[in-house]
Amino acid sequence: MNCKYILPLLLSIFISNVFSQGKPDHNLLKGLVAWKLQKYDTAINYFNISPDAMKHYPSSFIYYGISLLESGQPEMAINEFLKAEKSGKGSASFWLAKVYAKTGDTDKALEYLEINLKSGYKEPERVVLLDKDLQKLENENTWKVFWKNYSYYSSFDNILSEADYLISSDKLPEALALLNENLNKSFRKSPLYAKRSIVYSLMNNYKMAFDDVNRAIEGDRRNMELIALRADLSMKQGKYKSALEDYETVLKADPYRIQLYLLRAEAKNHTGLYEPAIEDMKFYLFYLPEDHSAWYRFGMLHFSNQKYLNALECFNKALQIDKSKSEYFEARGETFLRTRTYRYASNDFSMALDINPDNPKTYLNKGIAVLNIGNIAEACFCFERAKQMGVFEADEYLQKHCKSLF
Repeated sequence: MNCKYILPLLLSIFISNVFSQGKPDHNLLKGLVAWKLQKYDTAINYFNISPDAMKHYPSSFIYYGISLLESGQPEMAINEFLKAEKSGKGSASFWLAKVYAKTGDTDKALEYLEINLKSGYKEPERVVLLDKDLQKLENENTWKVFWKNYSYYSSFDNILSEADYLISSDKLPEALALLNENLNKSFRKSPLYAKRSIVYSLMNNYKMAFDDVNRAIEGDRRNMELIALRADLSMKQGKYKSALEDYETVLKADPYRIQLYLLRAEAKNHTGLYEPAIEDMKFYLFYLPEDHSAWYRFGMLHFSNQKYLNALECFNKALQIDKSKSEYFEARGETFLRTRTYRYASNDFSMALDINPDNPKTYLNKGIAVLNIGNIAEACFCFERAKQMGVFEADEYLQKHCKSLF
């Protein structure tokens, strides 16, 4: 069973005021992170020791249920899904339909599928029809009667579904045309603006995307997904204070959204809050210490504050985990440049060029590094390559150090 397309991290379904009183429960967050990493046995262990915290965060029952289901314990999974249902009717209904279909109880599967399709948690038609567990029911008469006797999807549902398909197929102009056309009709505007915001963002038109997400929020002010999207768009436009305010809002409502601590750290850093940014980074990496991209971003945070030794520690950690990223070697090389350890810098730029030989900035930086080592010929070769690739700054180095060689 593939969980990737379901529950785009359900972590915004249930919101409790208790979260505004402090940080999330340690063991529950460990369980949620393990679930996200598909380490289901580990997740189960942490959920087992977090009963009180789970009561205040009912969506965790769904994650617990999925973990049990993936571990071959469908009956226990049903119990957890039913606990989630008590806190929000329909919230776990699709998973209940799946597990009953998986265990051969067609009547129960259709009962909960109908609950799902009549609820605010309704899955798109293509998700339902392509689900491997539910496909087991396709040849049964009750399944055919189920779809024949009732229309579960409106024309508006179909428009949103078609827009999703076009977006996922990278047919952005077609998705934009579809959404523009239907925004002129008498449908609910907020979901259409939200989807158009995503399209504009994928087209790198962040201002239009930002305007649309604001329109969407006006019609759905409690939707934390939209506020998180607005924060991301604010970051892309350099509106760091606004982004920070939105990240704070979302994390106050739901402090279990672990990825947002990383994003909030970057927003804090851009607004001059270096030490608070470090705390958020450390919090995130405590739970996800193998996230090499986070170590890289932590290094860049230190680098931007001229804390080069701290930056080196982070880049070293990123490269211990993953040596396939040219930007990691590039970043560490630039840090070595700043600390005047030119031979190490040169080695890192060489590694970066082995991975990505088309980066003119790397040639320029390698030229500077080997120039300071005293290797004039190699430096001039690098400067010439950088110039050919469009880095005009390289010409200054060529004029100053390389006239005799050309």
